Amino acid sequence: MKRFLLAAITACAGAFCVAWLTSVPASAAPSPTQAPGVLEDIPLAEADIPATDLPRTDYPVDDLPTVESELPVEETDGGKTTESAGFLLRNSLRGLALTVVPLPQFPAFDAVITRESGWNVFAINPSSGAYGLGQALPAFKMSTHGWDWPFNPLTQIRWTYDYMVQRYGGPDQAWEFWQRNHWY
Repeated sequence: MKRFLLAAITACAGAFCVAWLTSVPASAAPSPTQAPGVLEDIPLAEADIPATDLPRTDYPVDDLPTVESELPVEETDGGKTTESAGFLLRNSLRGLALTVVPLPQFPAFDAVITRESGWNVFAINPSSGAYGLGQALPAFKMSTHGWDWPFNPLTQIRWTYDYMVQRYGGPDQAWEFWQRNHWY
């Protein structure tokens, strides 16, 4: 009964809105105005109008810049090379972490995260069930920093940094603890 009542109220409200919107005269809507003579005074040169939308092909081939990648590459079947997506993702997440973690503390933060999750936002410890970049246990503890903790690396980074500060005094001390115990 409640669903029927809710559906009836929604339908009536929708019908009322449609009737009201269609009854507003077009003259009541605001119209943009333009000062007379503003656009007409600007000269239009022929050079401003492209002759074609096709790209130019008269560039000398020898003058084209070359790009050499220093990124690691992986061999794939067929001898083709591709850039390592994992390498790019880890470095992107490290850059994101630099917006949260102070630079002097970043090497220790990076060392802990690299060993705990390999910078995998979805990492799950098979024995304990710890989850995410900082391996929160239980995982929902990260919800104190945002509802999107299961998939948002920034939320996980913020939580992990705050956890390191509150529990150990900072990433440096968390890294020292990790080196002694191989967990933190």
